[in-house]
Amino acid sequence: MDFLDNDLACSRADPELFFPDGPAVRQIQKAKAVCRRCPVTAACLAWANGHDYGIWGGMTAGERHRAKPRTPRRPAAGRSRTQARRAAAVARVRQGAQRVAVAEQYGISLRTLERWLAAAA
Repeated sequence: MDFLDNDLACSRADPELFFPDGPAVRQIQKAKAVCRRCPVTAACLAWANGHDYGIWGGMTAGERHRAKPRTPRRPAAGRSRTQARRAAAVARVRQGAQRVAVAEQYGISLRTLERWLAAAA
């Protein structure tokens, strides 16, 4: 937190300004105005990403949360693995293997196997 060691405008302002209770629009605007004059906003914002309260780097907690980069729920490799598994199970049934045995082998329910077969048809 070496950026906080500087003589910054926020260190001279009332600390309560940066921690509003509820949707205090005027208070948030005043705090952001202080942040706009600050030379270390980026460092402050980077430091604040782990904090769920207060105005840091000119952003509220909600704004910081919305600005975070999103990671996909499933990586592309996970989807291709599932697709490969599905194709292999369908191929085994088409080769004459019993559906119950294929479902057991791939750790899926018979109903899931039936869905996979219907989708592949």
